[in-house]
Amino acid sequence: MLFALHLPDHALNLETTVGCTLLAAASAVFLMRRSSAIRPSLGLVAATAAFVFAVQMVNFPLLGGNTSGHVLGSAAAVILLGPLVGCATMATVLVVQAVLLGDGGLTALGPNILNMAIVSPLAAWGTYELVRRARSDKVGTLVAALAAGWAASVSAAIVGAAELAINGVGPFGTVAATLVGHHALLGLVEGVATAALVFAMMPQSFGSSPAALRSMRLYPALVAAALVLACLPLASELPDTLEVVLALQAIVGE
Repeated sequence: MLFALHLPDHALNLETTVGCTLLAAASAVFLMRRSSAIRPSLGLVAATAAFVFAVQMVNFPLLGGNTSGHVLGSAAAVILLGPLVGCATMATVLVVQAVLLGDGGLTALGPNILNMAIVSPLAAWGTYELVRRARSDKVGTLVAALAAGWAASVSAAIVGAAELAINGVGPFGTVAATLVGHHALLGLVEGVATAALVFAMMPQSFGSSPAALRSMRLYPALVAAALVLACLPLASELPDTLEVVLALQAIVGE
């Protein structure tokens, strides 16, 4: 079973796959050179990775029960860990999913990392910072987290739709109407979930900055949430949006 936005090996041609992989690598180098020196603890990184891994296993029905989807967790990752470590954490999760679970193809790791570990978290981080500059109090921080979650989902879908359109799956507008349209709804779920997580992390003294959020001892809560999500039978059997798009274009058949 494919998880939403996890491209399989044969979804993109060689040229697009190589191009996306090179772009992802160049973006990683740029981040390492330009990113601010946010150094979260190893424990928080591991707990966040476990949480993201588990939350992506929760597929739920969309649009009248015809398709399913899941949140990415990239907005939560960058809010907790900063852009550089957040992107690296998302990439690590994608590699583990591909190797151990077969979610996304090994040869499609480059495009998947570009979509979900570069574009999605950076869009979330930029949106979060932009909204918080306008209003940095508690309400502003929660609105920023909500907007960041939506941006994380939609931005990854837009890039994925562009990649599929380049490969002849269909006109960009046609592909985006399904892929981006559905992920605009998923983004609302991701936004609410991200805002709820940020609210739960806020210290009683009302420190709403990322540094204050990271200062909380979140490891037990994140790990416990990951274990609960991983153990519960919450994966929908319905095809996700990407599977529907690919199946309609006779690239994969489910």
